[in-house]
Amino acid sequence: MSSFADCSDCPTIGPDGECCRCIGQALVKDQFHDHIDQKHTVTESETQNKPATETVSPSVAEAAESSDEIVQNETQNTSTSDSTVRKYPKRNKPLNDYVLEDDSVNVTVHYCYRMYDVPNTYNEAISSSESRYWKRAMSEEMNSLLNNDTFEVCRLPEGRNVIGGRWVYAVKLGPNGDEQYQARYVAKGYSQVQDIDYSETFSPTVRITSVRMLMQLAVQQGMIVHQMDVKTAYLNAPVDCELYIEQPEGFVADDKTDSNLVLKLKKSLYSLKQSGRNWNNMLYDYLISENFEQSLTDHCVYTRFNMDSSVVILF
Repeated sequence: MSSFADCSDCPTIGPDGECCRCIGQALVKDQFHDHIDQKHTVTESETQNKPATETVSPSVAEAAESSDEIVQNETQNTSTSDSTVRKYPKRNKPLNDYVLEDDSVNVTVHYCYRMYDVPNTYNEAISSSESRYWKRAMSEEMNSLLNNDTFEVCRLPEGRNVIGGRWVYAVKLGPNGDEQYQARYVAKGYSQVQDIDYSETFSPTVRITSVRMLMQLAVQQGMIVHQMDVKTAYLNAPVDCELYIEQPEGFVADDKTDSNLVLKLKKSLYSLKQSGRNWNNMLYDYLISENFEQSLTDHCVYTRFNMDSSVVILF
């Protein structure tokens, strides 16, 4: 029996009551008439009497073959995906590995960097809700500059270049976990003129190999390792040329006779091109005067050995 769809309403019903447009799926021995390719209906008895070598209608064969190929391909793909071993194992990344229930990470980042509400200019600092802390930090910075005899107020000589300056603010964590507000008055080093405001700028830094050597030597010799930080280090080094810088905002000295007052630097200031070199030269002069010897392979390593003690300094 041939299998046809319900074609009672189809306008192309053949003489045997079969639809000439229906070619759907049937047994291999059944042949259906396609009204596009052939114009007659093939009955079941004619199909049985035909030789076995006779091929079916091209459209029917193509439809059957494509259907079989789709099913076969789907079966092969399913078996291949199940049996084939991946070259790289599939990584499971559960969301719980990246999402924390508490807010510890955000709190740590907030206290370590604290950059989202740190002012960028002097006007932002004095107009913020934490202005009293920033004013106190700026006062402490100016006191450090005055105590170190970093500058003196004077008139700008004719033909001299004046270097710009600005306030830089930061919030850091203290040793007890409390917030510390810091303000630094730094120079705009990009406005310096070569061969007038500076000459040499190179300053060496200690090698990581020297640090490892010191750790190994301390373990073998039972030495004490001490680490320290020099506060406002650059302010201790004298300048190597005549420099003039703008007065810091909020601490401008007025003169009734002349309003063009600037600061003549006596010591280095942060962000000057030669500040690091001046600090290194000052340390070199001091350590050599204290009978230290500079290493020939690393110029940031100084040693002093005697009968009473052995000292190795890295900076």
